[in-house]
Amino acid sequence: MESIQIIKQAENDAHQMMKNYGISYETGFMAESPFQDLPHNTGNRKRDTYLEHIHRMASSLPGLTSINKVENAVNQLKVSDWPVDDLPRESQYHLFLDLGMTMHAYFKEKLGYQTVQDLQADESTKFMPAQLATPLWKLGKITGMDPTLSYILLGLWNNTKKPGYDPTKPEDFGTIHTFTGEKDEKWFLRVHHSVQATEAPAYPHLFRAYLLSQYPFEDIPVDYMIQCFKEAALPLLRRVAVLKRMADMDAGTYFERVRMFYPFPRNVIYEGVEEIKDQPQNFGGQTGGNRQSQQVEDNIMGVVHRETSNEYRLLMRQKMPKESRELISGLENSRIREFVLANRDNQELAMGYNMVIFTMVDWGTEHDNQSFGNIGRFGETRGTGSPHLTLLHDMTMDRRNALIY
Repeated sequence: MESIQIIKQAENDAHQMMKNYGISYETGFMAESPFQDLPHNTGNRKRDTYLEHIHRMASSLPGLTSINKVENAVNQLKVSDWPVDDLPRESQYHLFLDLGMTMHAYFKEKLGYQTVQDLQADESTKFMPAQLATPLWKLGKITGMDPTLSYILLGLWNNTKKPGYDPTKPEDFGTIHTFTGEKDEKWFLRVHHSVQATEAPAYPHLFRAYLLSQYPFEDIPVDYMIQCFKEAALPLLRRVAVLKRMADMDAGTYFERVRMFYPFPRNVIYEGVEEIKDQPQNFGGQTGGNRQSQQVEDNIMGVVHRETSNEYRLLMRQKMPKESRELISGLENSRIREFVLANRDNQELAMGYNMVIFTMVDWGTEHDNQSFGNIGRFGETRGTGSPHLTLLHDMTMDRRNALIY
């Protein structure tokens, strides 16, 4: 094939990949316009009443958590026996968000731990009320995600945007729900929303580079591959600047008032779920490690992780939709790194590849610094997804080792 044909085909196929996997040119893996409410006219009056109650309760979490009345509110819920598989996809995710946040708030109130390591050290059996357990289990089966709160829900389906928003400005984003209503909690989420939108323009170029790598090496248009690297690197670099805006948040408030809503306790029995009756379940907590983008970038660029890092990455995939897991697994056959190594005498090609890797390392370094600075200094040793903080550093080092010299 002629180079122009290969380029055109890669662009068309990349567009189709993004469409197939629901990746937006504008907001990347984050939903462009998530539903801010649940449906009111589903044709089932009892279900409509139930959905209204769930949404109202999730919207009231700042008040409920401030007076320790989450358990009381959950006890007033009826056990759901209505189907959720017929709801629109956007409504399923919104319901998942409402229930997931309520469930995490329930356990924070019920257990009262101050650090993740203390929570994870408690091996006693806990019980999730059927009012939350049964619909969460159903939604987990439908979406393919663990039946808990995840970054996918809190970070990607919990955003609003100002008209004419600037993706690099967290101030231009808002949230649908919060646990506390604290400005620092809102800022934490706004920064993540801004990161997602800022990095979005990189993905068409990364997918094009990936698709080019599937051709015989002698047919790949090198100049276009270099262009893909350069075009991808700029938004990935900008997101690091956005992440640094996390410094505008009071770390003490986040640690003391917000953070413990995110982890998930060990050995939880989902009451009312016959499929796993009396079988304690263990899932990771909500954490930025749930983000699809990091694993997409790793696989496209051919980053090789150590065994402990890979174990964590596989755990994090369980909190992603099944479509995202399919995408990430498929990208494992990327030959980009192999292609660059085969043409390492082309300095511009190697530099282009390294530019992308450097942005990934910069992201990891900044995230590591924030984790150790905002969490470690308070005596915490674990992230909300449960890994030891040193694992985050290990993954950054794995990416640094991918640089080609």
